[in-house]
Amino acid sequence: MAEEQVVITTPKSTVYIERSIQVRQYESLKVAIHYPVDFPIPPDELDSVEAKAAYRAQVDTAIKEAYYIAKAHVYEQAGLTFEDRDGVLIEKVAKTFEGAAEVVTQRPPSAPRPQRAVAAGQPKRCENCSGSDFYDNRSSKANGKYKANAPDFKCKQCNKGIWLEGASK
Repeated sequence: MAEEQVVITTPKSTVYIERSIQVRQYESLKVAIHYPVDFPIPPDELDSVEAKAAYRAQVDTAIKEAYYIAKAHVYEQAGLTFEDRDGVLIEKVAKTFEGAAEVVTQRPPSAPRPQRAVAAGQPKRCENCSGSDFYDNRSSKANGKYKANAPDFKCKQCNKGIWLEGASK
């Protein structure tokens, strides 16, 4: 009978980072990486608080280093400019904006636009963006997957909710 060998390997994990960029209107670029992390082998005895803290610090350092490398790879693949500031990667903004900026809203956030109810059946066009493609949530509301006050339809382009006449809001 052959003798079994036991191989002790280092504890492992994976760091995942993803970055999406809007290249042009309706066109985005997504770059992602799964980067392996090998943790240091824990000492035989982690009885003391100091030993546990020292090992945790080694694991934290390994994760931070792996995350740094993964983030640098993603930024490079996406063509983003970045710089290292004291061990932290900072993405640089590709555009500069001159002058002061002011945030202007059409209506206060506490006062949402009133929703018009639609007669039974699927809506033809979205009032908000004129889109004609909708998610039909009626069966999900009926089987309890969505709350009863969820919209019956949702525009696939702008995510505006639309309720049928007589449905609860």
